[in-house]
Amino acid sequence: MRTIFLHPVTSVLCGLVLLGTVQSSIGQSGEAGEDPDFHEVRRLVSENLKGVTEQELNRAAVMGFIRELYPKVSLVTNALDHAEALEETLVAKSAIFDGAFGYVRISKVRSGLAKQVSSAVQVLESQNKLTGLILDLRFSNGQDYAAAAAVADLFLDADRLLLKWGDSVARSTPKSDSIQKPVAVLVNQRTGGAAEALAAALQETEVSLTIGSQTAGEARLYGEFLLTNGQRIRVASESLQIGEGRRFPEMGLTPDLLVAVDEKTERAFLEDPFMEIASTLTTADGESEVAAPSGLQRRRMNESDLIRMRGLGNDLDSNESAPLTDVTQKPLIRDPALARAVDFLKGLALFRKQR
Repeated sequence: MRTIFLHPVTSVLCGLVLLGTVQSSIGQSGEAGEDPDFHEVRRLVSENLKGVTEQELNRAAVMGFIRELYPKVSLVTNALDHAEALEETLVAKSAIFDGAFGYVRISKVRSGLAKQVSSAVQVLESQNKLTGLILDLRFSNGQDYAAAAAVADLFLDADRLLLKWGDSVARSTPKSDSIQKPVAVLVNQRTGGAAEALAAALQETEVSLTIGSQTAGEARLYGEFLLTNGQRIRVASESLQIGEGRRFPEMGLTPDLLVAVDEKTERAFLEDPFMEIASTLTTADGESEVAAPSGLQRRRMNESDLIRMRGLGNDLDSNESAPLTDVTQKPLIRDPALARAVDFLKGLALFRKQR
């Protein structure tokens, strides 16, 4: 059994401040930007803060330490591992939007996912002729990078370097039955580990357009160590390589199209993408938009509108207003990231049709 002894650093001050009067104890004598010594802070708090036990101080130090270093360091509970082992349905949902765009939501990236994704796409294809596919990786994670590469391989027909982690390398394989559909991948700040590695591999090989917010930054190689209390701690040892030598970004994958929505609202949209929720989102130009209410409203111009107008020779710089649309005649997708994905695939389909 290997034991890890955590040595708290100055980052735990956030946890200690919550316990009492740290500022009055340490004063303001340090130079600007100079961090106080942790041992001194802990001693002063221990001696002067009444009603706090050594156990509580230790917990504040450990949890502050881990929170500051997340996602490079995290605690792993046995209960969580057991729950993950029981989870067999890796594809949480599949659907068709606007009669032509397949949607597959992935709950976890683990062994067997590629087979489930392939089966889901085949079922959708049998129902309608798909002209595009949306992979939803929001709130998805995992540590199986081989499984991530296996899913990416479904969309490639030639030998390409996909991922490299530690001594392991994953490449796509030459094949004649790859999924040849335009792909949009949805990500958010809770897309982590193998899920963000999958998104990065599809982005790097130019298979997909990535839409959403910056990912968690958890796509790394980790070592797990047993602690004396029975828990395990996961420590990052090195980052992944994406494609031909690019290191996975330290702060997470940046999407091609930024559409940031708060977590609570985005979870609600996963359950019902047509749900009316007043939510603020951030677009690529930094402006804020609010999901519109139902009824008669002015429809936002999307990518397919722009391509259709260009094909018809319309002046894109004119001041003519967009037409009013009665959305009660057709369900309006109110999930901002999903709506932009459908817009992108529609626009691409129109562009290809006009060529």
